[in-house]
Amino acid sequence: MKRTADQLLIDAVQAGDEVTVAQALAEGAEPNATLGRNRGSVLVEAASSGRLGIVRLLVDAGAHVGPSGYFDVSPLRAAVLEAHADIVQYLIAHGALPAEPTTRSSVLTEAVSYTKFRPQPATLATLQVLLEAGAAPRPSGQPPLITGVMNSVPPAALRLLLAYGAHVHQRRTDGTPAIVLAARRGDHAAVDVLLQAGGDVDARDRNGRTALMHAVERNEQRVIATLLLAGAALDTVSADGMTALRLARGWQRQNVEFMLGERQAGLDDVPIVRTGVYK
Repeated sequence: MKRTADQLLIDAVQAGDEVTVAQALAEGAEPNATLGRNRGSVLVEAASSGRLGIVRLLVDAGAHVGPSGYFDVSPLRAAVLEAHADIVQYLIAHGALPAEPTTRSSVLTEAVSYTKFRPQPATLATLQVLLEAGAAPRPSGQPPLITGVMNSVPPAALRLLLAYGAHVHQRRTDGTPAIVLAARRGDHAAVDVLLQAGGDVDARDRNGRTALMHAVERNEQRVIATLLLAGAALDTVSADGMTALRLARGWQRQNVEFMLGERQAGLDDVPIVRTGVYK
């Protein structure tokens, strides 16, 4: 009888049949029943498919809101992946955040990245729910703003992170400022968002190099223009003796030299020092 009730529950969850789910639970079905070794619990299935009514029934019946199955799949992560903001909010209210496994990146980190890979209004709404709930990255992880910049997420996602307390002067764990990371990636939109939020146009990395120097080195001309329009300093000298203009000359980028204010440019052999900062 028990096995029949469990199978009835599994079939009903997969079909999205809320009435039959309630019936199966009333007949004694296990609310933590699994769909298989690799697929997780019925709650994971309901969260992934966006069935809030079924999620409520299962949680009310005692379903575990934490991870299950061989891969530690959690209903919260499943709902974040599919951008079901209402289910994310419900699960958080029922203790899902502290129940997340510590062996994986945080759901907040994944939600930030998804705004690029699954750019939908619902994805942004899901990220907002997590931010409002105080979700945080793992202690060993990067801050959300750095994750966003490193993944070149849409400007709307960066603005949302800033609106919910991300510091515009945030640095990666190796000391590289967010604006330098954006410049190296050629992401002029991210550079502009950071500048509009009060970012330091002349912030330096641990080698004393500015975003302008990195943009020049990588020939990111849209970033160069964005930084120059914001008043980036031309006379900054890095720890290794480089300036933006010297880098432009060393790379023989005449167009960039003109952008930096030169009236004439040649193909002189100017020794320079290349950076080793990963993006």
